[in-house]
Amino acid sequence: MLRFSQAIVAGVMASTFLFACGDKINPKGDQPTDSAVAGSTGFDGGGGGTDGPVTYTQAIKPILDKYCTGCHSPALAIPPALDTYNDAKANASAAHDAIEAGTMPPSGKAPTAAETQALQDWITQGTPQ
Repeated sequence: MLRFSQAIVAGVMASTFLFACGDKINPKGDQPTDSAVAGSTGFDGGGGGTDGPVTYTQAIKPILDKYCTGCHSPALAIPPALDTYNDAKANASAAHDAIEAGTMPPSGKAPTAAETQALQDWITQGTPQ
């Protein structure tokens, strides 16, 4: 009986992990256009690079909050945490690689090409705050 209970708990935890991010990432379900993202984050949104440095505060934190921190935060204990500058900086390349590979986010609401490029530019520029 104990093994059956453990299997149920494991199944519930796996289901929660796979499906929890979908509604928490963007509860309103709105998807800003690249131009809307560009206006709020400081990158051009057209895939042609940036018009200045891509900073964590202006560009990266809003992207991570939109797609990642609904699951990757200390409160939910799904490593790695991505909710602070230091955590984002330490895990920037891994986060970018997971987005590029299509393994994250699991909700199916993937970052736009401009958002992915902003993350890459931020890494290339040395992860400025």
